[in-house]
Amino acid sequence: MCRIRIAATVLLLIFLSTVTTGVSGQTFSVLYNFGSHTGDPLSPEFSGIIAEGRDGNLYTTTPLGGSSHNCSCGTVFQITPTGKLNVLYSFDGPHGAIATGGLTLAKDGNFWGTTAAGGDFLVGTAFKITPQGKLTVLHSFSYEQVPQAPPIQAKAGNFYGTAEFGGNGLVGDVYRLTPHGKVTPIYQFQQHKGAYAPIAPLVQATDGYFYGTTSRGGSDAPYGEVFKVASQGKLTPVHIFKKSDGANPYAPVIQGSDGNFYGTTVFGGANNSGVVFRVSAAGKSSVLHQFNGSDGANPYAGLVQARDGNLYGVASSGGSNNSGTIYRITSSGSFTVLHNFDGAAGATPTVTLIQSKSGVLYGDTQSGGSGGSGVFYSLDLR
Repeated sequence: MCRIRIAATVLLLIFLSTVTTGVSGQTFSVLYNFGSHTGDPLSPEFSGIIAEGRDGNLYTTTPLGGSSHNCSCGTVFQITPTGKLNVLYSFDGPHGAIATGGLTLAKDGNFWGTTAAGGDFLVGTAFKITPQGKLTVLHSFSYEQVPQAPPIQAKAGNFYGTAEFGGNGLVGDVYRLTPHGKVTPIYQFQQHKGAYAPIAPLVQATDGYFYGTTSRGGSDAPYGEVFKVASQGKLTPVHIFKKSDGANPYAPVIQGSDGNFYGTTVFGGANNSGVVFRVSAAGKSSVLHQFNGSDGANPYAGLVQARDGNLYGVASSGGSNNSGTIYRITSSGSFTVLHNFDGAAGATPTVTLIQSKSGVLYGDTQSGGSGGSGVFYSLDLR
């Protein structure tokens, strides 16, 4: 009888251990090694927004690679959740080049994006592309605007985006783009006054304003800021970084389920390795985490709030192999490293994660992998 009880207890403990591992564990998988085949996408980098299509596949861009005869000008590609990759479009220069921004899923099921070079004036384009790969150039930017991020579609139907340069001072602007391709700058940043050089995409908050970040600035805001801008163009600084609480945000902010905004900075904080921050619409800010190198450093990517309520992000360097990390952080600041990149399975992640409808997180890295030009990966939280 004792042996039976002992055996039953052991089996119960094994079962409980298995259940616990399944609930709390995460599975990291490399789905594709960029550069494995001729014409592959290469070296995805920030902002590199990944969009999930209506078909459940993932869509994004790269600044390099493709099969164009003119140049290695970048691609738009589709990848399935199991890792089957299809290059939808190879940029050629006249239709755009250096597609760093990634894609936005529009209400009609097509994808919108920008390139940071090429087009009629060689300083970038705005385009839309179908899930089958038919690309239409909507606008060729001028005056050195250089859009680094995809525009987002507002509730009213127009698209809004940022350009790193442009405006009268060539230090960036916020623009409106109609579905027919008409671009109108609605705010122009001013050199030597306030912050400038917006790199990240915008987010439309529940109050109707568009919130964004600037990566640097003049004497009044040299380390960048979080701002909000109305659709008519009135811009209001929400938080100006002081370096001690973060510096140089390259990533977008997201609005959490609590109504606050969450984001990252590349530098600043106690170790000058970047921070995760929270800021309210009224400008009340808090540093949730200061990177120290061992847990990651220099997060170019932003955050995603997953279904479990936690925030997930990547740091481009640091970690146990100095190749970057994937981390989880709660809204109160409890921080956990989930994965250390090792080079062989990817390095230098700079693109914001996306959680698919299935609950799996997806992302890519700028370098590493068997092809040396990055990987596309998944992190299964289930």
